[in-house]
Amino acid sequence: MTFKILPLRTFMKEQSEQKLYETFLNFSCSRNKSVEKYLRETAVRHERARISRTYLILDTEPEEQLIGYITIAMKCLNVGGEQNNEELIKKMNVSGDIAQSYLIGQLGKVDGCDKKIGEFAMDFALDVIEDASELIGCRVVRLDCKDALVKYYEGKGFSFLNKNSSGNLNRMVMVLA
Repeated sequence: MTFKILPLRTFMKEQSEQKLYETFLNFSCSRNKSVEKYLRETAVRHERARISRTYLILDTEPEEQLIGYITIAMKCLNVGGEQNNEELIKKMNVSGDIAQSYLIGQLGKVDGCDKKIGEFAMDFALDVIEDASELIGCRVVRLDCKDALVKYYEGKGFSFLNKNSSGNLNRMVMVLA
């Protein structure tokens, strides 16, 4: 497999709207239907509104095929509450219980795809965030994940902050040096 990253905004300029939606309809992630739904129903709208940036991961052999994507945004992180990791909060730039953060909002890959895609996407996202941090500041990177992925993200340098307000996702944070 040879991977290529293509910003969604570039894909939107180069392809017809019909081709865009056909490509998204062919993207199947049965393990996490919300990943499919975001790509099909929200990604383009957020791209146009500059709420987030989505990067498509294409397998270029034998022909370009969408195999994954990752979405990055800026989002305020409310660190007020009870179950917080106080040591971690001290490392963040917090003002009035709010820390500015980069959000890795979506990471999706097609069914049956090589696990290397997730690693590739995460490494790419962290590189983009590091570049943005150098240009505009902000040192906190955040993502939300299910219990089964906590150890994986800890291995990537994230730390558990707390559960989200619904209690179904773990808020994980990385503080850039």
